[in-house]
Amino acid sequence: MLLSVGCGDNPASPSKILPANIISTNNGTFSTIASYGSTFHAVMKNTGTGCASHVRGVITFSTGTGIKLITLQWVSDIQVIRPGETFVFTVQTEADLTLSQTFKVEANWVNAVCY
Repeated sequence: MLLSVGCGDNPASPSKILPANIISTNNGTFSTIASYGSTFHAVMKNTGTGCASHVRGVITFSTGTGIKLITLQWVSDIQVIRPGETFVFTVQTEADLTLSQTFKVEANWVNAVCY
């Protein structure tokens, strides 16, 4: 007997794909920030009703006056992010981010069946 259940309400239709929604929680921290390079960690969350896969995006660091310093790509190392789950991504750069006062995160993903 094989039973397969997805994220949907009806176990008889396990392939129903509901929408995920990956957002920034605006929680981010520098573990290193110096004129020779920086490492930044940011928390993301799936607020949707479905699962997400292939989650990736960009983060842009700016000064307090809105001058863009750098935009970096990031990729989640988690294969499937379920509704309500959070995850952390990390970016590293040799750029001097000591002037960075704001950051903006953009995410892309594929809605997926929850396994």
